[in-house]
Parts: sequence; structure tokens; C-alpha cells
Amino acid sequence: MSISERLLTSAKHNQLAHSCLFYGDCRQALFLAQQLAATLEKNKKVLIDCKLIEAVNDTIGINQIREINSFLWQKPISSLRRTLIIKSAGSLTAQAQNALLKITEEPPPHGLIILIVNKLEELLPTLLSRFQKHHFAVIGQPATSSEAQKFIKASQIEKKNIIKKLLDEEGDLPEFVKLVMAELDRDPVKNYQPLKALLTYWMNINQYNTNKKLQLEAWIESFLY
Repeated sequence: MSISERLLTSAKHNQLAHSCLFYGDCRQALFLAQQLAATLEKNKKVLIDCKLIEAVNDTIGINQIREINSFLWQKPISSLRRTLIIKSAGSLTAQAQNALLKITEEPPPHGLIILIVNKLEELLPTLLSRFQKHHFAVIGQPATSSEAQKFIKASQIEKKNIIKKLLDEEGDLPEFVKLVMAELDRDPVKNYQPLKALLTYWMNINQYNTNKKLQLEAWIESFLY
């Protein structure tokens, strides 16, 4: 069972640890963090119990951490947890890390904190000790235009196999979809129908903060031309 499957199963049963640390491939990590938040909110279109913190001028300061403490202690409105995702957590100042440490020592009962970093060394050892760690290895190389061209020319069975492989290996499927659309757009008249289907689907999944991987899995069946 992959990291994604294991954590998503835990989320469905509300068995996630209060504090999780995702390190390695930050794109995979952020994608899964958002999936977990969506799962906890039963895949609602708009997530209201999830908060994403990003660096301001390459820094996440103590004031931002003080604000999130209030967010985490509030009772969830539509979710099993109030989920806090800190992207590029290595940008936390030493003061901010110590403030976050105090929160994790007495975690809010309905809170979930997810930190995302490239390397463990970016955080203080005392803070690291409070988090359940999950490593995301970089898988393969980014998709290329030639792979998108191959996909377009492939049979329906081959298309299914290509997408299934990307999903199984937790590859960057959204990026691959964008490449396919770019290739189709080279001849928009000839590719009008498949391009229209893809563009419509792409706008729908980006309009709402939803579980995009599940929607992209559905795309395998809905868009095979």
C-alpha cells in the first residue's frame, strides 16, 4: 500500500496523527495534503476547515503561527478535523518553530497540522520529534511533449494504461494533462471535440478546491477518444 493510500484510508476513519511531516518531493506532498483535507471534509467542493500557510518574503514568522493556533482550536464546521498545511515549512523562523512546538505538545483535539519540507534538516530537532514523518521520493522524470504526443496517438487501451501507470506511480498527472491539451491545441480544428472535453474538465476541477486526483481518475473513463 502506498503512502497516499495508507494516509487516505486513515483520514476516512479519522485515524490520522495530529501532526504529520511530509518531506522529499514537495509537489507530491502538497497534493496529498490537500487530498487529506478534502477527504476529511467528505470531498466538498469548497473546503472551509482547511488553511494553507505560505512564506511571506521567504519567511513564516511567529505572528502567523499565533494566528493559526486560534484556527486549530475552533471546532470544525463541516470536517472531522481543522487542517493546517504549512507549505515550505523550512521558512519557519526559529521563534515560529518554537511556537509551533508548543501547539504540538498539547494538540487541539480536532486539529491536524501538516508540514511540508524538502529535507528534515530544515527544522529544529525538537520540532521534528513531535511529528509523524512520511517521505515522498521523486518518481521518474517530468512528462514531456513527446509523451503527450504518444498519448494522443495511442489506442483507448494504451491511453488507459498510460494514465493508470501515472496514477500508480503518483506521477504529476495534472501536468501531463496540461501537456496533452497543449499538443491538441496545435490543431484546434482537427482536435475540437477532445480539446473541448479536456478544457471543460480542466476548468471544472480547477474551479473548486476538490480532490483533484479522484476527478482525474474519473477523466480516464470520461475522456478517451
